[in-house]
Amino acid sequence: MAIVDAFVSTGTLAVMAQYGLNWNWRVAIAVTVVFNIATDLFMTMLITWAIIRSQWFWLAVPIMSYPPHVVQFIVDNYVVVVELIELGSDGALFGLLTPTTHVAAPFGKTADKIINAHFHSLQVKKMLARSTKLAAALRPQTSKLLSRSFAHRVNMVLKEDVTKLGYRGDEVSVKAGYARNYLYPEKLAVYATDANRQKFKMDQESVDEVQQEKEHELEAIIYHLSNIEVDFKRHTPAKTDVKLTSEVNAQNISDMLEKNYGVIVGVARIDLPTPIKTLGSHTVKVRVDDAIEAEFAAGAVETEDADASEDDKKKGASKKKWTFRYKHIRHLRMATRSSARTAAKKVSSKTTQKGKAATKTTHHIQWRGKQITLFESRVYELISTIPEGKVSTYGGVAQALQSGPRCVGQALRKNPFAPEVPCHRVVAASLGIGGFQGSTGEDSPCIQKKRTLLAKEGVNFTADHRIDAACVHEFKEAEIE
Repeated sequence: MAIVDAFVSTGTLAVMAQYGLNWNWRVAIAVTVVFNIATDLFMTMLITWAIIRSQWFWLAVPIMSYPPHVVQFIVDNYVVVVELIELGSDGALFGLLTPTTHVAAPFGKTADKIINAHFHSLQVKKMLARSTKLAAALRPQTSKLLSRSFAHRVNMVLKEDVTKLGYRGDEVSVKAGYARNYLYPEKLAVYATDANRQKFKMDQESVDEVQQEKEHELEAIIYHLSNIEVDFKRHTPAKTDVKLTSEVNAQNISDMLEKNYGVIVGVARIDLPTPIKTLGSHTVKVRVDDAIEAEFAAGAVETEDADASEDDKKKGASKKKWTFRYKHIRHLRMATRSSARTAAKKVSSKTTQKGKAATKTTHHIQWRGKQITLFESRVYELISTIPEGKVSTYGGVAQALQSGPRCVGQALRKNPFAPEVPCHRVVAASLGIGGFQGSTGEDSPCIQKKRTLLAKEGVNFTADHRIDAACVHEFKEAEIE
């Protein structure tokens, strides 16, 4: 093999002297290094894993690595000695580099022999045998892993509604990566086992009841916003111009709602692609919930003369103030499982120069000597029909009045007729007892008082301190009327 090495190396030197000096040396070094690594890896792996067991293969393949080694040697030394070293010192430096390069080979072989002398051949054979068994065992597992990574799907039961995927309780088929990396860690779904199907799957009626209760709550919020009007005063360059000197953006609308009415609406929920810069009728959408949008449309756009009389004598831009009135359009789009439910009430608006739009007011009535709203009187009348020994839930009262549970809770919080109006007979949907003014805990005096009142009236309690479901009162049509 040494003779073959000498012939191959000499032939490579001749080729380099004839053609290689004009090559791109960076490319030559990269190609030879990659070729040596690939050749050594190919030969070593085939011999180690007993794919090819031949001494000629072990001895002949390394001959292929001789030309790349010679190319690297010529390029390294030629570049350093001829191109970079100054004239006169090239011979000394070449004589220094040559023995340094030749010393590395015998030193490496000696170190290799010393290290390998501590390993017995029997132990090496056992190690190779165990490695072969391990590789054989891992092959099917690797195939399964690769098959799972390409379009493998699993069945999941949804714990919450997921957009464009399904509703709570649905069993869906998704990709394994989507389930493993998003649905399961975010606690949106569980794997579709028999136990999980029994625990999380809901029937159509239960889903519709939950959706209907949510719809009532959101309708109550929109009903509360229906009487809100927001005024903005802006100047125009001239009396005939419709372009404003300062725009109205979503932040202005949000600040005005919070300042004047205490309604907190985030800027992100106000859909205003471009600020309002001109007079006229404009529509602004406010997203109350992910599945609901409430539309705000501009009412009458009016002009009002400035109060100061001196403004008429001044020259320049018009001093008239343009007022924007945003009147709420009760427009609800609720996405349900069966069909899209739409309830809309259109409000027409026109641009006028004078006159003011009528403002909706909350009507109060005289009921039992107190000044209350009409809705509060309906709540108190209905609760007064609950007999002793029975209770109702906030959701039950709200459903009977076609309103929201929060509106019922606010009315009961302001109850001025206790104990004539038995507000303690209205409890949460879980049939647990919550204290007055947000008190919690079994040791709270408010909860103890409420429990005592219900116990005296004959209401039964379970072992977990909840009201017996048999004590829940169902309202009749005559009571609601």
